[in-house]
Amino acid sequence: MEYRIVFVIFFCLLMFYLAYKNSGSDAKNMINFKRYSCDVQKAIRKDDDLKKIAPDDKSVLTLMISNLIINLILFGFFGVIFKKQLAFTGYMDAFIFFLIAGELVNLFDLLVIRLLWWPNTKRIRFSILPKKECYQDYKMHFNIFLMNIPVYLVVALSVALFVR
Repeated sequence: MEYRIVFVIFFCLLMFYLAYKNSGSDAKNMINFKRYSCDVQKAIRKDDDLKKIAPDDKSVLTLMISNLIINLILFGFFGVIFKKQLAFTGYMDAFIFFLIAGELVNLFDLLVIRLLWWPNTKRIRFSILPKKECYQDYKMHFNIFLMNIPVYLVVALSVALFVR
């Protein structure tokens, strides 16, 4: 049981590390471009310098698929490595664990990273939009949270097959 808690905490800390690492400059902030509000994205696309490094528009489906692949690899890799310590009793046990773990990581991403840290840190701000108020669109973050719910369901269904 303790290993399962450590597993979830590890993934929450990994999410925060990646959010921190992929921010801090205009170029790094482009990695999470779709996590910004439409108003911020429009302002970036109007700026002569920043529009050159702004990523192409991606559909929600493309974002979901990329999140799915990344999480399948991470959860699958660490799930297989720590299979013995996680001590699953079968497919259903593994599925329930990975579903709960994934949704807890998703909730951590929403509450801690996107609603507490993101709007209050200067690291995620673009140089042309330094005001905190530009980054207060909570609806965007909530939509990303909702988008990731089925992603973690598919991750749990798939990873449970490998670690049962």
